[in-house]
Amino acid sequence: MNNDLQIKKIIQNNNFSEVEIKLRKIIIDPVAKDVFWGILDEDYSFADNKKIQNDWWKLYRMYVEICWKKMPMLHIEFVNNHLFAKQLVIASVLKFEPIETLLNYLGSRFLLEEEQMSEYKKIKESIFNSNIVLGTYKGKNVIQKELIQEITELNSKSNPTLELANLKAKLEEIFFSNFPNDLNFDNFFVNKREVVVTFFSFVHFLIGVQPKSISRFIDLYFNGKEILNKSEFSNINNALDEIVNLDTDIVENIENNEDLLSNSTSNLDNKYLQIKSQLEQQFSYDENGELTPIEEVLNILSQMAEEQGDVNIEELYMFDENAGKFVWNEELTNAK
Repeated sequence: MNNDLQIKKIIQNNNFSEVEIKLRKIIIDPVAKDVFWGILDEDYSFADNKKIQNDWWKLYRMYVEICWKKMPMLHIEFVNNHLFAKQLVIASVLKFEPIETLLNYLGSRFLLEEEQMSEYKKIKESIFNSNIVLGTYKGKNVIQKELIQEITELNSKSNPTLELANLKAKLEEIFFSNFPNDLNFDNFFVNKREVVVTFFSFVHFLIGVQPKSISRFIDLYFNGKEILNKSEFSNINNALDEIVNLDTDIVENIENNEDLLSNSTSNLDNKYLQIKSQLEQQFSYDENGELTPIEEVLNILSQMAEEQGDVNIEELYMFDENAGKFVWNEELTNAK
């Protein structure tokens, strides 16, 4: 039985605990995992809120998990309109870090600075305008854009300590209203408070960081700098101030701070050398001197070539018959 038929047969079982156990064994194989993701993507890419809520901690959870792990290989528009716009809460429950994921994604796409600004602006707008239902509160559906607006309004107040505490409690109730009542979160190592803080910190980051500065934050991230300490915020404005102050410092002073960005790949004039450098940060070489997994590397280069309309990108890492392995195209990496 091929993977497609086998997976579809397993999914028909009404006992999801058994379904997940069987699926986890099958999708260890990367090919089977891609088949599984494709089946789920047909169901969930344009699913309505009701279907997503019904499947929240079942197949939809597994779909989100694979989506966020596959993010570097997914098309920008798909990532923008689905992963960031619709999956933030459950991704946070699954312990993905949205700030780091966003910076890593934009940085690993090897976009020009203007393109990074444009894509960040689109992602930010899609998140702030999303009509995805995050859960219920006092019997009413709560959609993402309304909740973010509430956080934004709270940011404008000078010392909203009590309101902040109430909002955190409200967020916890909303975020976990879709989960089965008998679910033991300890079995999944889920800390409800951490999920709320993760969502808070990401929204604050989006509020505080303007598109003109996002490339600098990407540089900081790829140079190992901590972007934001998101331990428990005692005051919602402190969190925003930390980001805004960092943003201001970056915009005004980063050109004069040689230590901060001495090794930044953004300072490389050669686009292809920049792509090579960032791929070497994202992937590691095996014992034969090839980046691994090679399929992912080639997929990223192929997609980038299509998105940027530059066929040279696809030829940047090519198989050398004499060497018997993939090597960098030095005509491109050494070009002036």
